[in-house]
Amino acid sequence: MDYAKMTIEELAALVRKNLALRPSSDTASLNAACGRFKYRSAPNGTIVITDPEWTAKNIVSLTTQEYGRRNALKDFLPDLAGWPPTPTVRNGKPAFVTVPKVWCHRLMAPALVIAWRIVYLENLQSKVATFDGLWVPRHQLFNPSRPLSVHSWGMAIDFAARTNGFGAKPQLDERVSRIFEFYGFAWGGRWRGRKGKDDYSLADGMHFEYCDPLEYARGPIQDGVLKKDRP
Repeated sequence: MDYAKMTIEELAALVRKNLALRPSSDTASLNAACGRFKYRSAPNGTIVITDPEWTAKNIVSLTTQEYGRRNALKDFLPDLAGWPPTPTVRNGKPAFVTVPKVWCHRLMAPALVIAWRIVYLENLQSKVATFDGLWVPRHQLFNPSRPLSVHSWGMAIDFAARTNGFGAKPQLDERVSRIFEFYGFAWGGRWRGRKGKDDYSLADGMHFEYCDPLEYARGPIQDGVLKKDRP
């Protein structure tokens, strides 16, 4: 599907259609909504999906501007314009690269495209320092004793990990997080520990997942797309 050529209104219509299909973040709900896949365990808490049929049916690619540059495509229109770079290491030194494509679950794709397009149109992309992962099949926190991460289904994305680590007070600009929440994402920056609103022990400010959030974690404009489009 050529999301890049779709208008905001066309993308919003797809988001409305998929919004009610969002699962909860538990394994059973994700399997029911996104499909159950076969896999084998790998080192360091990762997994290898051994189910090409599931992958072909459910995982889609979205292009960034880098795809057009690498392929010398004139007048190329990416799905995700202004996409942030990814940290890496080159010759033993820290570096940044912009990936040409990202992969996600087909249910999440329209919401990711429209949310990022609004971030870009409102000139907020500089507030998102890095792209740090999306479809990364693994256990939660790379711990084999924990359930599979939502990332395993391609239903979660991480931004600006260096300043928004798990268990720390989120630093991500809330104008960005509210846009993603508006289009159906749950933001890990709202998660709190047992001690209350100032207990950031469970906060995960880098993390957005296309799952129906618990009531306490809903954003101020969560699900607003059901009622009207964001201006």
